[in-house]
Amino acid sequence: MLERAVRGERQVSFVTGEAGIGKTTFVDHFVRQATGLVPNLRTARGQCIEGFGGQEPYYPVLEALDQLIRASEDGEVGRTLAKRAPTWLRPRGASSR
Repeated sequence: MLERAVRGERQVSFVTGEAGIGKTTFVDHFVRQATGLVPNLRTARGQCIEGFGGQEPYYPVLEALDQLIRASEDGEVGRTLAKRAPTWLRPRGASSR
Protein backbone atom coordinates (compact mmCIF):
# COMPACT_ATOMS: atom_id res chain seq x y z
CA MET A 1 0.00 0.00 0.00
CA LEU A 2 2.87 2.38 0.72
CA GLU A 3 4.32 1.79 -2.74
CA ARG A 4 0.93 2.52 -4.31
CA ALA A 5 0.57 5.70 -2.23
CA VAL A 6 4.00 6.89 -3.36
CA ARG A 7 2.83 6.39 -6.96
CA GLY A 8 -0.08 8.76 -6.26
CA GLU A 9 -2.82 6.27 -5.44
CA ARG A 10 -4.41 7.41 -2.17
CA GLN A 11 -4.69 4.65 0.39
CA VAL A 12 -6.80 4.08 3.50
CA SER A 13 -6.09 1.29 5.96
CA PHE A 14 -8.05 -0.04 8.89
CA VAL A 15 -6.29 -2.01 11.60
CA THR A 16 -8.76 -3.95 13.69
CA GLY A 17 -8.65 -6.60 16.38
CA GLU A 18 -9.06 -7.38 20.02
CA ALA A 19 -7.79 -5.02 22.70
CA GLY A 20 -4.17 -5.53 23.69
CA ILE A 21 -2.91 -7.44 20.66
CA GLY A 22 -0.52 -4.70 19.50
CA LYS A 23 -2.47 -2.66 16.95
CA THR A 24 -1.09 0.68 18.16
CA THR A 25 2.46 -0.67 18.30
CA PHE A 26 2.09 -2.06 14.78
CA VAL A 27 0.81 1.27 13.41
CA ASP A 28 3.49 3.27 15.26
CA HIS A 29 6.20 1.03 13.79
CA PHE A 30 4.76 1.30 10.28
CA VAL A 31 4.50 5.10 10.45
CA ARG A 32 8.11 5.43 11.68
CA GLN A 33 9.38 3.23 8.84
CA ALA A 34 7.18 4.86 6.19
CA THR A 35 8.11 8.44 7.11
CA GLY A 36 11.77 7.40 7.05
CA LEU A 37 11.33 6.12 3.51
CA VAL A 38 9.03 8.86 2.22
CA PRO A 39 9.96 12.27 3.67
CA ASN A 40 6.78 14.21 2.72
CA LEU A 41 4.35 11.43 3.60
CA ARG A 42 1.10 12.55 5.25
CA THR A 43 -0.41 10.17 7.76
CA ALA A 44 -3.34 10.51 10.11
CA ARG A 45 -5.05 8.13 12.46
CA GLY A 46 -8.23 7.87 14.41
CA GLN A 47 -8.95 5.51 17.26
CA CYS A 48 -12.12 3.92 18.52
CA ILE A 49 -12.02 4.49 22.24
CA GLU A 50 -14.72 3.11 24.45
CA GLY A 51 -16.25 5.87 26.49
CA PHE A 52 -19.18 6.63 28.71
CA GLY A 53 -22.26 8.07 27.04
CA GLY A 54 -21.29 7.10 23.50
CA GLN A 55 -19.36 8.95 20.83
CA GLU A 56 -19.86 10.52 17.46
CA PRO A 57 -20.38 7.66 14.96
CA TYR A 58 -17.52 8.87 12.74
CA TYR A 59 -15.23 9.96 15.58
CA PRO A 60 -12.12 8.09 14.30
CA VAL A 61 -12.51 9.64 10.84
CA LEU A 62 -13.06 13.12 12.29
CA GLU A 63 -10.03 12.67 14.56
CA ALA A 64 -7.86 11.71 11.56
CA LEU A 65 -9.13 14.69 9.56
CA ASP A 66 -8.39 17.01 12.47
CA GLN A 67 -4.81 15.69 12.54
CA LEU A 68 -4.43 16.27 8.81
CA ILE A 69 -5.77 19.82 9.08
CA ARG A 70 -3.45 20.70 11.96
CA ALA A 71 -0.42 19.18 10.19
CA SER A 72 -1.15 20.91 6.86
CA GLU A 73 1.16 23.92 6.98
CA ASP A 74 -0.23 25.37 3.75
CA GLY A 75 -3.89 24.94 4.81
CA GLU A 76 -4.66 22.74 1.79
CA VAL A 77 -6.50 20.06 3.76
CA GLY A 78 -8.73 22.57 5.55
CA ARG A 79 -9.60 24.38 2.32
CA THR A 80 -10.46 21.11 0.60
CA LEU A 81 -12.62 19.99 3.50
CA ALA A 82 -14.37 23.39 3.65
CA LYS A 83 -15.20 23.03 -0.04
CA ARG A 84 -16.19 19.34 -0.08
CA ALA A 85 -17.57 18.69 3.43
CA PRO A 86 -18.04 21.96 5.32
CA THR A 87 -20.23 20.45 8.04
CA TRP A 88 -17.31 18.25 9.12
CA LEU A 89 -15.27 21.28 10.06
CA ARG A 90 -15.56 22.63 13.57
CA PRO A 91 -14.09 25.86 14.88
CA ARG A 92 -10.70 25.55 16.60
CA GLY A 93 -11.11 25.07 20.32
CA ALA A 94 -14.68 23.79 20.00
CA SER A 95 -15.58 20.80 22.09
CA SER A 96 -15.81 17.45 20.33
CA ARG A 97 -18.78 16.46 22.53
